[in-house]
Amino acid sequence: MLNAPSRRRARFKQVLLVSAAIGLGVSTTGTWAGDASAGATLFQQKCAACHTIGQGDRVGPDLKGVTKERDEAWLKEWLKDPAAMIASGDPGAKELSSKYPMTMPNLGLSDQQIDDLIAYMAQDGAAGAQSSAGGAAESAAAPAAAASAESAGSADQGELLFTGEASFRNGGPSCAACHSVAGLGGGSMGPDLTSTHSRLGDAMITWPSAMAPMQPIFSADPLTDSEKADLLAFFKAKAANPNQSSGGPVGMLLGLSIIGVAALGAIVSFVWRRRIIAVREPMVSGTGRWRR
Repeated sequence: MLNAPSRRRARFKQVLLVSAAIGLGVSTTGTWAGDASAGATLFQQKCAACHTIGQGDRVGPDLKGVTKERDEAWLKEWLKDPAAMIASGDPGAKELSSKYPMTMPNLGLSDQQIDDLIAYMAQDGAAGAQSSAGGAAESAAAPAAAASAESAGSADQGELLFTGEASFRNGGPSCAACHSVAGLGGGSMGPDLTSTHSRLGDAMITWPSAMAPMQPIFSADPLTDSEKADLLAFFKAKAANPNQSSGGPVGMLLGLSIIGVAALGAIVSFVWRRRIIAVREPMVSGTGRWRR
């Protein structure tokens, strides 16, 4: 039987063990300083064009469970400056850069935005059922709104916007200044967009406002909802039929070429006919220098 001092020591040890267990439970559960609701909105704006949470890889990896695979310090450093981490030789960063050829750009995130994104990703996209139902609803509604806009868009008008035949309402540069698509050509500074919609879906329309180097341009001169719808309809049509023009500037150019050739032929025929008449008349009448 334990005496009083021994009982006190045993109870003290029990209290220590319980406290340690509670502390361990807190640390493994994970507490995040950020706002998951704000992170949900930010994810749609900045990340959804290249990443999903639980829907598979896109341009970048699926981020489901990423906060369990990577510690918080690593995630913060990566989100702050991916290129610097790759240059530093970090094994995880090098693995990502070798597996996914498109290097993640520096999104210019603040420390608070990074905390918000990590808090959102830690919930695997749930966005906090109690505290951030509004953010989750906005996140869920974004793809549906994009799909609705796409169905109402005009592929022909999207082609005109892509090539620059039609100007963006807020003055942004045409897509063809930097990008190309099959059958239309374009610039070479950015990637070819022929099959982009088949890989990313409607989320690709978030690129101008979320991805460097487009973000500084289109944050000041954003695309309108109707322009987004038209471009999505065009890119979807291109992904389905890469070599088929939707009848925009290429069709107009072809039509003008046919009209030009026909007009040139008419002019040549008219001039040549008059020349033949001018030559044959003296020959037939026996006048002029052919007279004998």
